[in-house]
Amino acid sequence: VLPNNNTTGVTVTSNGQITFTLPPNSLLDLSSLSLHANFETTPVYINAAAGAAVAATEVRPRYLTRNTNSLIERMTISIQGQTIADINDYNLIHDIFSNYQKGIESTYKTMLSNPDCIQHFTAAGTPIGTCSCTFGDGDVCYDRKPIAISDFISFLSGSPAYIDTAITGMITIDLYLAPASHVLYEARQIQPAGGANAAIAAGATQFNASYSLNNIYMTISKCTIDDGVYFESVANALRSGLSWSFVFNNYSTITGALCNKNTTL
Repeated sequence: VLPNNNTTGVTVTSNGQITFTLPPNSLLDLSSLSLHANFETTPVYINAAAGAAVAATEVRPRYLTRNTNSLIERMTISIQGQTIADINDYNLIHDIFSNYQKGIESTYKTMLSNPDCIQHFTAAGTPIGTCSCTFGDGDVCYDRKPIAISDFISFLSGSPAYIDTAITGMITIDLYLAPASHVLYEARQIQPAGGANAAIAAGATQFNASYSLNNIYMTISKCTIDDGVYFESVANALRSGLSWSFVFNNYSTITGALCNKNTTL
């Protein structure tokens, strides 16, 4: 599922908006919904000239905090133009649920402002933690990586697990991205032996905090039922207005051929 502008190369930056429309006339498994993108940040600075105890190509990077859901500040879901969910502070609420759904609450509680503790490495495999890196390690310096956002909350959490867009009509998902200052943390300033922060070189290039997502798309599982009995039963239940259940005694799953992002459901 591509963004509504249908451009595979679209780039969305911090404070931006991404809109998706779920496939029409399809029986979909909401619990399988996942957003994929390539993520990248701007560093704090790139030293273009040598400074005190700092290499000429030293870079002080910014990294994504917590989990990828932190990128979403607000989410709205509409069915046929009618808003059914509008969640502000989505990232904060998601983090609260994440913290409290780990089994033993007192063991897994963490402060919401804690940075991601994932270890970062240079191209040579040397761990750098939250320290600075060299310009040659571009993927590290720009925190450049593919990401996936899943485990959604609210309507997209998979309750109900399956939804038929032939009945509901058009379902639209709007994701509003958080400001960079809310979701990025700066790597620790590299320090010489004396313990003081190393100086920024006179020719250093400094950047405002920002991040970008590109090559954005969603994936979701579609169910196909060839037996017309199911759809006839659904239509009868809707006409009667009564509660209804349908039992499948047998079912099978298959994996289709590999496809690109331009293949529709």
